[in-house]
Amino acid sequence: MEVEILSNGARRRHWTPEEQEEILRAAFAPGALVKVVARKNDISTGLIYTWRRRLWKNRPALGFSPVVAVADPAPLPSVFCDAAIEMDIRGNKVRIPASMPPALAAAVIGALMKR
Repeated sequence: MEVEILSNGARRRHWTPEEQEEILRAAFAPGALVKVVARKNDISTGLIYTWRRRLWKNRPALGFSPVVAVADPAPLPSVFCDAAIEMDIRGNKVRIPASMPPALAAAVIGALMKR
């Protein structure tokens, strides 16, 4: 069994705002785990979340993440561009794409024939 004796009488450590922000940056960096950063700095995960809450309260603009809008690499194909069957059933134009399952195509045609 290991026992640690604190001889200087200090029960709490003091972290400067700069140290707190450095730990917060490390804890919330992409791919980081808060519990790993907490363990590395010998503090509780709750303290990290308390610091973060306090920091956001004082500077709410830090609560937003940067967003980058990217155009779609290729437009999605239209449902009608790969039509395998085109019919005119009782005034209803039907286009059935090649990707449609045969059972669904039969159900659509059957439903229109009964109208």
